[in-house]
Amino acid sequence: MQKQTTNHILMVRPSYFGFNHETAANNTFQNNDNASHEQIRQSARNEYDSLVALLKKNGINIISYSENPNSQLTDSIFPNNWFSTHYEGHLVTYPMFSEVRREERDSGVLDLIESMFIINKHTRLERYEKEMYFLEGTGSMILDRENKRAYACRSKRTHEVTLDKFCEEFNYEKILFDAVDESGYPIYHTNVMMSLGENIAVICDESISDEVQKERVFEILKSDEKHLIDITLDQVKSFAGNILEVKGMNNQSMMVMSDKAYEAFLPQQIKIIEQFCSVIHSPIPTIEKYGGGGVRCMMAEIFLKESP
Repeated sequence: MQKQTTNHILMVRPSYFGFNHETAANNTFQNNDNASHEQIRQSARNEYDSLVALLKKNGINIISYSENPNSQLTDSIFPNNWFSTHYEGHLVTYPMFSEVRREERDSGVLDLIESMFIINKHTRLERYEKEMYFLEGTGSMILDRENKRAYACRSKRTHEVTLDKFCEEFNYEKILFDAVDESGYPIYHTNVMMSLGENIAVICDESISDEVQKERVFEILKSDEKHLIDITLDQVKSFAGNILEVKGMNNQSMMVMSDKAYEAFLPQQIKIIEQFCSVIHSPIPTIEKYGGGGVRCMMAEIFLKESP
């Protein structure tokens, strides 16, 4: 059986980082102000470095890729949106909503992965960009790798056609639903309202507007014996859904989150998580504010066999 978590994580240290006006069209988590770009960029790099140091200290294998210093990419710090890896030696690259973000598909990242791990197959779903069918990796999909299910909330970033293609390729069950914020606007990525670990499912019940869809999602999670942590839309806005369970020192399970997410959880919710995982958290306020993504978005899991 495939494992749900890994201790190999690829992260991209940004050269440019900043506010992306294209993605802000449907990412309500982004905010902008009059701060200078240099100030934003340096703060983001400092937050990245602190998070990487914390992860390494806890025994998580971090592959840190420093992009081209001349890069003008605002969102490269979120690599999980443009590629994913799988136990079968399978790499997938994805169609991105933002034209600017399509340039993040960096051959240097793929070359680095291929130099360290075995890749047997590369599926290129980015061909669907021509048809405006998008699917932004493990931002769009929450993958239950053990039970072969793909949870996804429909949005401009997540189209059913490309989701079907992924599920056909990997023989996953598609669990598609609609999730909205307090204004009724579709939540742009599933991974801000849901996280799935080995024993825990964090999910925002109130964001799923259709009762039939909601019942199906929760029935499946319960049948898979997941311990449910129901977060509110206010907690979602604090990135409490944008967390990731990984393996650290001595194969110990760890739930990684930002300081903002940690502070948003209720004490009893943290206690549930701590029954199964150590909780580690780091401040990334600049990345959350201007990028509209959290800790989970920064971490691209590697589920490939290491090269001999």
